[in-house]
Amino acid sequence: EARGLIPLFSWGDAAERARATALAAAIPNARIPATRLGLRELPTVLAKATVVIGVDTGLMHLAAALGRPTVAIYVDSASRLSGAFPSDPARSINLGGQGAPPRVGDVVGALERLGVV
Repeated sequence: EARGLIPLFSWGDAAERARATALAAAIPNARIPATRLGLRELPTVLAKATVVIGVDTGLMHLAAALGRPTVAIYVDSASRLSGAFPSDPARSINLGGQGAPPRVGDVVGALERLGVV
């Protein structure tokens, strides 16, 4: 947010909505959708995103496939096996790995390398 991005925290169930609400309350200008976004709405949101930061989920892979700048975070799997590999490798950065989550500075550095901050 301090670097000009407006975070949008999606959610799928009540526990995720509570986490998203807590995060958004701590970050000026952050947003959470009022209603749960489904698989029909999320691709449109992802396609318009300045950048997508996400863990190893189908939505993160979809963002990379849509060509959006993507920072893929891995904590329970190896990125070399299931990383985000878009047609333009300069559009995606895989961070972390099994038992080795990236630090916040690693994510910020990835955003800088992608040219979005």
